[in-house]
Amino acid sequence: MSNLKQRISSWTLEQDEDCCGRVNAVIQSLTIEIADGGGGAYAVLKTDRWAADPDELRTLADAIERAVKDHDAAVEEAEKRLKA
Repeated sequence: MSNLKQRISSWTLEQDEDCCGRVNAVIQSLTIEIADGGGGAYAVLKTDRWAADPDELRTLADAIERAVKDHDAAVEEAEKRLKA
C-alpha cells in the first residue's frame, strides 16, 4: 500500500448555535476528514451538533463528494509520477 493513500485532509466549519440547540453553547462545529486506508477515499464527519436545512445538506454533500474525488485524483497522479 502506498503511503500516499494514508493521507488525510480535513477542515472544520463553524456556525452559531441554532435556536433549538444546546444550553450555553454558542458555536456548532463540524469537522470533515477525507481519509483513505487504501481502498479509496471516504469522508468522516465529526460533530456534537450541526443544524442544517435540506439545501445546506445538499451543498455540503456536494462539497464532500468533490473533496473525495479530488483526493483520489491527487493520489493517482502522484503514484503515476512516482512510477515514471
